[in-house]
Amino acid sequence: MQRLRITLRKKLEKNLVEKIATRSTSQIFLSSQKYNLTEIISSLHKLNRFPLLVIFDSTPGKSEKNLEILRNALIENNINTGVGIYFRHDNDTNGKPFNEQISQFEYNQPLNNNTTVAGITNLKIPKFLLKLKWQPKSVLVLAQVLNSNRVKLLTNYCDLVIHYQDKKPLKEAIEEIV
Repeated sequence: MQRLRITLRKKLEKNLVEKIATRSTSQIFLSSQKYNLTEIISSLHKLNRFPLLVIFDSTPGKSEKNLEILRNALIENNINTGVGIYFRHDNDTNGKPFNEQISQFEYNQPLNNNTTVAGITNLKIPKFLLKLKWQPKSVLVLAQVLNSNRVKLLTNYCDLVIHYQDKKPLKEAIEEIV
């Protein structure tokens, strides 16, 4: 009897793919304490939610850390091409390692219709992103705050925006997936 209850409970629990697919709003929060980025990228891949727009924090240290986590998640999911990061930091002691990582990972590809993952900062949208009419099927927000109204507007046009941080943003319309 105990074994039957455990089996039924597991069947009732949804996996991340099902949770994302059955969300009630376009804006969701996934805690970095509960989910790893590899699992999220895998879920997006299974749901055919690429191309993906990734919004980074504007500070060099956070950008560098998140770029490394993103790279590992993409490699784990066999996404090795079509990645472009479309912002740079000042070439000082803080920003230079991030800029060098982009080159080292070959994430300095031009944006085109074959771009699978595009990364921008939470401060502004590159003009060529708007001119090419490249449209993401999902957005992954790694920044705590979207500092630009234009970046906020861009996320509003997408029907799946995942906020991925350690704390839920204060915005009320964001559904927390647990």
